[in-house]
Amino acid sequence: MKIIHSRLCGLLAMLAASAPLPALAQQADRDASTTKLDVSGTGSVEAQPDQATAIMVVEEENASAAAAQTRVNQRVHQAIELVRKTPALDVHAASYNTSRERHPNNNATSWVARQTLRIQGKDLATLLDVTGKLQGMGLVLEGVNWTLSPEHTRDLQRQAEKKALDDMRQRANDVAGNLGLKVVSFAELSVNEPMVYRPMVMMARMAAASPEATPEEQTVSANVHASVILGH
Repeated sequence: MKIIHSRLCGLLAMLAASAPLPALAQQADRDASTTKLDVSGTGSVEAQPDQATAIMVVEEENASAAAAQTRVNQRVHQAIELVRKTPALDVHAASYNTSRERHPNNNATSWVARQTLRIQGKDLATLLDVTGKLQGMGLVLEGVNWTLSPEHTRDLQRQAEKKALDDMRQRANDVAGNLGLKVVSFAELSVNEPMVYRPMVMMARMAAASPEATPEEQTVSANVHASVILGH
């Protein structure tokens, strides 16, 4: 009886061990009948910028560093007060520096104080009008940077990502069709951070005149990548 009981236990163990084999065989058949495809897609949208930043510079030269700095501070204060009268614009005092200059003709030295102002707004006509008034006060316009506002950029990013997904899906279907297969599922998917191309428009007309500029369209692009399972 002990021998029979031992054999019975051995058979039960063998059956238990062999039970998963059909499932493993089915999985192997599925793996053999499918194909993994790595595919990418790109998408981009273009839009007119809805925000601009003007870079203005205040500069004073004097034999005394303190005098040059004091005069720059006064002019910057006047410029900021003028801009703040227009609610549609924001103004920020940016970089500030003082340097010593030596004149090559007579070896005399002087101090130059310099500060940058950044003026930003969505009302481009108003921004350019105020910029012209500041030029009339002696400020120098270094340039205007046309950009997309954060909220507009987010909307364009979604549009670019949708186009990238459509492009990727179409490419996957095309490859599957050429192989006589079809897309079964998406195993993995990644979306890269969109890129925004921002052209810079530099301008400087007459000191007492409003600047002129035409903003160019900006492009927001997105890339997606996926691992696709193809099958019959």
